[in-house]
Amino acid sequence: MFNSKEYSWSNLEVVALGRKFLGIRGIEYKPAREKEAVYGAGDKPMGIQYGNKSYDGTLTLMQSELEAMIRFARQNGYDDITDFEFDIVVAYVPKGGGPVVVDVVKFASISEVSKNLRQNDKFMEIALPFIALGVEYSG
Repeated sequence: MFNSKEYSWSNLEVVALGRKFLGIRGIEYKPAREKEAVYGAGDKPMGIQYGNKSYDGTLTLMQSELEAMIRFARQNGYDDITDFEFDIVVAYVPKGGGPVVVDVVKFASISEVSKNLRQNDKFMEIALPFIALGVEYSG
């Protein structure tokens, strides 16, 4: 039997630093590779040359999750959450059955933390950009 249901936000579970993030608002992660067209005679490329790979993304959390990360950093001897690397496990778990997909962002390192709150905001949402050493896809 064919199941045409797609994964949705309600299927997402994100775990890092030994805890499931309940206050997650978004996750983005992507591999990239430098590429360049190689030219010789004429005006059309002869091939594509490959360069370095890179991995980056953004973890978007509510303030309570950020504060938990800050506590983790301090309890482990770091000044702040930009001082260490950690894995981010992203699981897509369909309700009612179906294949579970688990991606692991390896050795993510937060590059900056910016808190921002405006008049009439009901909660704080913080986007934490990161770089990583790789992404392992299970799907």
